[in-house]
Formats: sequence, C-alpha cells, structure tokens
Amino acid sequence: MSTYPDAIGYLRNLGHSEGIPWLEMICDAAASGITTLSPFDLDTLVQLFTKRASYLRQPAPPTVAAPAGAAAITTDRLEIIGPFHGFKRLGDSLAASFPKRVSIVFGANGSGKSSLCDALQILASNDAPKRPLHDVRATTAPSPSFDFKFTSDSTIQNWSSPGSYGSRAGALKYFDSGVAVHNIKNSVQPGRIIELAPFKLDVFGTAKKHCEELRAELQRMQNENAALLAGTENQVRTKFATFAGTALATLSSQNTATLKAQIESGEAYTKDGELEEKLKKKAELEKATSEEGLKLLKGELSALKALDGEIHPILIASEMLIEIDPVVQARTLKEKEEELEVLARALIPTGASLEKLMALIRPANEVCNLHSPEPEVCPLCKQALEANELELFKQYADLLTGELDAAITQLRKVIETADKNLKVVADSVPDNWAKDSVLPPERIEPIKSIGKVIKERFKKGDLIDQAGEAAAASLRAFVDEVSRSVEEKEGLIENARKDRDELLRQLSEVSTDCQALLYRKEIAENINLIKEAYRRSQNADYWDSNLPTFATVLRKITSTAKKAHKELVVEDFKARLNDEYLALAEREMSAFGVELKDVGGDGAVTVDHHVAGQKIEAVLSEGEQRIHALALFFAELETCEQQVIVFDDPISSFDYNYIGNYSNRLRDLIQKYPARQVVVLTHNWEFFVQIQTTMNRAGLNGHTAVYVLESCVALDEYSESIDDLKSGIDTILAISGEPTKDQKESMAGKMRRLIEAVVNTHVFNKQRHQFKQKSQQVSAFSEFTKVVPLLPSEAQSLRDLFEKLSITEHDDPRNAYVNTDKAMFVTRYNAIKNIETAIVGRK
Repeated sequence: MSTYPDAIGYLRNLGHSEGIPWLEMICDAAASGITTLSPFDLDTLVQLFTKRASYLRQPAPPTVAAPAGAAAITTDRLEIIGPFHGFKRLGDSLAASFPKRVSIVFGANGSGKSSLCDALQILASNDAPKRPLHDVRATTAPSPSFDFKFTSDSTIQNWSSPGSYGSRAGALKYFDSGVAVHNIKNSVQPGRIIELAPFKLDVFGTAKKHCEELRAELQRMQNENAALLAGTENQVRTKFATFAGTALATLSSQNTATLKAQIESGEAYTKDGELEEKLKKKAELEKATSEEGLKLLKGELSALKALDGEIHPILIASEMLIEIDPVVQARTLKEKEEELEVLARALIPTGASLEKLMALIRPANEVCNLHSPEPEVCPLCKQALEANELELFKQYADLLTGELDAAITQLRKVIETADKNLKVVADSVPDNWAKDSVLPPERIEPIKSIGKVIKERFKKGDLIDQAGEAAAASLRAFVDEVSRSVEEKEGLIENARKDRDELLRQLSEVSTDCQALLYRKEIAENINLIKEAYRRSQNADYWDSNLPTFATVLRKITSTAKKAHKELVVEDFKARLNDEYLALAEREMSAFGVELKDVGGDGAVTVDHHVAGQKIEAVLSEGEQRIHALALFFAELETCEQQVIVFDDPISSFDYNYIGNYSNRLRDLIQKYPARQVVVLTHNWEFFVQIQTTMNRAGLNGHTAVYVLESCVALDEYSESIDDLKSGIDTILAISGEPTKDQKESMAGKMRRLIEAVVNTHVFNKQRHQFKQKSQQVSAFSEFTKVVPLLPSEAQSLRDLFEKLSITEHDDPRNAYVNTDKAMFVTRYNAIKNIETAIVGRK
C-alpha cells in the first residue's frame, strides 16, 4: 500500500527528512507546481546552500483530485483503407470502409486478411514489416501503395513505399502475434500502461531539474571564484616576490591554508618604531663590518658630536627658560618690589627712593648691625641713640633682612640667568648647524626647523607657549637620540676593533629580524588583498567539499521517485493486470504461477514477468501466453491515447471458454469507451460468430458492422439472412446499365454467400457453416430432423455457380468479372433462387 496518495507526499518528505534547507525548498517548489525557478528563487537557493540564509518550511499544497483513466484527447477514426496498388496480392478494387464504432472482419486463409492487417500495421507501428509488401508472385508490379483516410484528414491520404512507418501511431493501436510475442518476451514498463498524471510523478523530474539548475549556478560561481582566486594569488605573489621562500611569495591553491596565520601576523603588526630601530641598527652593523663603512661610521660619530656641541647650548638655554619662565618671574619681581616699597615708604627720606635707601643701609649694615647696634651710637655720627633712633635702626634692619628683600634678590638673580639664556637663544644660528656635515640632510633639516621654532618662540618679554615647549621637548629627544647614536657608534667602533665576528653574528640576527618585520609590515599594508585571497580560498574549499554532494542528492531523488513509482504505479499496474487475468481467464495471475519482479530503472520501475524464475514462454502453454499478452494489452488500453484499436487474430490458440471471455472483455471495453473505434480481424469462424452474439446481446448491434473478406478483392458486409442477401443483389441488378467491375465483384460475393445461406438454412437447418465446423451443442440434435438433402443435380449446379462466382486468381484477366455481363449474373441469380424454391418445397 502506498505511503502517500501521490508523489508530492514522497517528495516533500524527502526534502524535510534530509535536513538540507536548499533541497527542502526545491522539493516544496516542485510540489507546488513551480516548474521554472525565478532569479529570486535561484538566488535564495544559493543563499541557503552557502548557509547565509535559513528556510521556513512551506505548507503542503492543497490536494486536488486528479481524473482517473485516460486523458481527454481528440477523437479520431479510420474511415477507409484502400484501394491498394501493387500491395501484396490485394486487388486494386479492394477498399474497406469502417463507418461504425465496431467492425468485425472475417477472412479465411488466403483471402487477403493478413495483407490488409499489414497495411493497418504500417500505419500503427514505427517498425518496418518483416514480410515483403510487394506481390512477389508477379514478374512486374508497381511499388506497393494504398490510400487511407481518418476523420482528422481533410482529403484521402496515400502511403507508398518507402513511405514513413507509423504515421498514425498516435491514433491507431495494434495487437497481433508480433505484439503478443513482444509482451511475452520483454519486460514491462508500468508507466507505459498506467496513467501517470494522477500520481504527479513529474514532480521528481522537476525537482531534478531544479537541482541541476542550482548546481549549474553554483558551478558558475565556483568557476568565477576560481578565476578570481587565481588572479588574487598572482597579485599576492607579485607583492611578496622580494620575500623569497615565504608562504605568500609562493602562494598557490595548494597552500592557501597558511593564509589565516599570515593574516593574524599582519593584524598584530604595530611595531613600526621597532622596525625603524632594527633597520638603523642593521645599517650601523653593516658599516662596522667593513673598512669603508668603519670610516664612514667614524665620520658620522664626529659629525654627531659636532652637531651635539652646536645644539646643546640652545637646548640647555631653552629648557632653563622653560623652567624659569622669565615673563612670570619679572611679573613676580615687580610685585615684590612694590610690596617692599609700601613697607619702606615711611623710612625713605624726602627726595630719596627705596633703591637709594637700600643702597645706603646695606653698607651701613656692614659697619653696624642695625638690628642691635652696639654701642648705642650712630655708626656715622657717633652720637648716642635714643629709643626712637634705636627703633628706626631696627626698622632699617628689618627692611634689609626681611623675606621680601631676599625674594627680590633671588628673583633678580633668576631674571639675570634668564637674560643670559635668552641671549644664547638669540645668538644661535640654526641654519648653520651641521654645515658641511656628513650627516644626511633628512636628519639635519628637522633639527634646524626645531631650532628656528625655539629661536622664534623664546624672546625677551614673550611668554613661552606650548609650541615653544614642544619644540624644546623635540630638541631634547633629538639630543638624546644623538647621544645614544654617539654611544652606539663608539661601541660599534670599539667592537669592530676587538671582535668583528661578533658584529657579523649580530648583523645576521638583526637582518633576520628586519626581514621578518618587513614581511609582517608588507602583510599589514596588503591585509585586504590577503583577506580577499583567504575568502576566495575558503569559498573554493566550500565548493570542492559540497558540490559533489549533488550526486548523492540526485540519487536520493531517484531512489525516492523509484519508491513512489513502485508503490503508486507498479502496485496499481499489478492490480490492474490481475484484473485483466480475471476477465480473460477467470483466474488470478498467481493461478498461472506468473510473478512480477521489479528490475529497477531511473525513477521508474520495470517489471519482469516469470514463472518460478523461468521465462513464461518456457512454461506456459500457447493459449496461456496469449492470455498474458492480451492482459498486458488490455491494461494498456485503459490509458492509451489511441482511439482506433485493431486486433488481428487475437484469440489464436484459445479454447471456447477463452474465446467467450475475450469477447466479453472486448464488449466491456467498447461499452466503457464509446469514443473509440475497434476493428477485429479473424479467420476463426467460431469466434466470428461468438463476438457477433456477444455484441448483439449487449445491444451493440447498431454500432457493429460485420464483414467478410474474400479472394483479396472484396470486403462486403456479412449477413446470413437470405432476404438481406437477395435485397443487396436486387439493388445492384436494379441499376440501369451494365454494373461496374466493383459492383460485379460485390454481387458475386453476395451470390456466393446466398448459396451458403440457402444450403445452411434449408438443408442443414442453420447447423452448418462455410469455413469451419462449429462445436455441436448436446441439445441441438432435434434440429437435424428437418435436414433436407440436395439432389445431385442441385448440388452440381450450386457447385458450378459457386465456382463461376469465385475468382481464384484475381489478377488473371481471363477470370475477371469484366467478362461476365449483367444478364449472366441474372441467370445465375435465378438459378440459385430456383434451387432454393425446390428445397423449400421438399420440406
């Protein structure tokens, strides 16, 4: 029993169970009827495949009941086939028309039935007939051809050798011994028999198509990424060509795994100062390891010392001035002096100043301690000092020895120092620093610029601003660097004299460090390019590891399609085939020992029939094999598109019961599909009678035409009714003038059947048939009591008449009906009627 009602359930379950978002989207899209992916759909699938998006499972599409049975198609019928020209031994006058839904054609051996069947097969089958189509008995004959017309044809069509075969394969379906053999010997594809549309198996093909389209897009992206990766790798190799042997200098698709470490190294690089220092040290070591370089090193040492001597005074002066800040100190001095003047204002004599007063008391203090004079006499006039005078002297002493005076004295010294330093700055000439020096200009010019800034910013009366302080700090850094350089150069010169090998070792070590730092610096400067190469390499790895999974996915789709086909189609086919066995043999297929084995296929299942592992043709009888072949054919008729169905001797090797079952099955088919046309050709008279009886009992006699094919030249509607035959003959004879050749042939055939009908009806009481003895029924013996024997003369006459009305060689002009005129036909017709009257009279 099938797991789901149609293929959509199988496909959606596959998409969900695999846990692959892009596959689930494809399965949902195919299940929803999306047969063509839009650019947006394709982009979404790419996002899902590359895990840059997630997928929300879609609801199942609504279930729509599919119509069972064959799809509706345009009705088409065979109206006429013939006349024939040089086609085997069929006469030029033979033209078979099929005006009714069901046509039953009887043809005895040699009557042309097989030739007529070959013509129908030419229209129905794409395979060329194995038997010759021309008249091999004729020495000269035209190329075989015949006319035909279907209802879909506006005019009569013609087939001529070597015309196309199977030109009406879409309208006409054929069963004969060849089809029977094919059905027996070959495996069966149930999809050819079972209508697939209701099961919606096409969704698997759609899903595969979507997968292939996605894979093509991903392969395009993969190729594009590969091309961009190759270009990026080439750029990286070019950038790092000077770093021979490094991972980036030899970068290729085989070693892109090292890119991550290279990127981390570049991102961590922040040591430009270290690199500069290493490069300088390397340059110094290179100089120290050669005689010429050592001379240059000594020259640079002398130049550095000379430069230090030139810039050191202005550095000391600028730093001293920053420390002193002369403008602030001058302002403070003035404030102190003003404060002192206020204190000394009461002591300054009229017309004098504080300065003159201080000039007086300072030397006086040296002669006499003004704070505590001894003896108490004036040091100038030697007069005795009273209390007032002593108090005045103490005031003079306090003025001279107080903190203000000390501060003022100190400030004046500081300002004096500042003035000296300002003079040093003012007298400096930075443009003349390191004149004619061996030092490179790029090293000297920045120092000169700093010196100019200091000279500009450090002027008497100007405040020292931040620019001046920064310039002094820069000059200090340069002087310190010069001092270090001097120390290093002196050390290098000393080491060159003592241990040159050690210098070479240091040079090698520093060179290695410089190369490593330069490499990392180059990585940092090209970090975006390297990251792009890494991203492309990651993409390439992703494509390489994930694109091959498509083969697995496609196999899973095929496997699921196969499972769905087996559960939906094959099981339906097996049930249908078993029903056909029941209809044709009244036994299930298993009663014959026939088993069906699945033998695989791409999304479909082929069924191999066998009996206990043996081929059925090696086990089953001929009749049982024919049952199997017809069962397959009838199962196929349920859904085939053809509207004209032809059976050529379908019941060969059948017994009476099988013939009856086949007749009933054919009747059921005709009733179920009223739009179809059925043509049955047979040489079995018993079946010929049986099928007519079955059709009549079903009320299909109004839709059924019965024909007899005789002597390769005439196909007339068959009737065993004496009255009907006479009516047909009378109609032709009633036509004025001489009958045509075709009318003569038709009239001859009716007279032959009239002879048979008279004998069968009146002599054998309808118990005898012309072509084959029918099986007797046990209850029919009473009918033979009314048998009337022919007189010898009547038998002789009927034999002569039958012979004259038959053409054994239709292409022999001597026996053609053109030599028999209307009067002769009247004579023969009257002779038959006279014998009939005589027989009836003897009953």
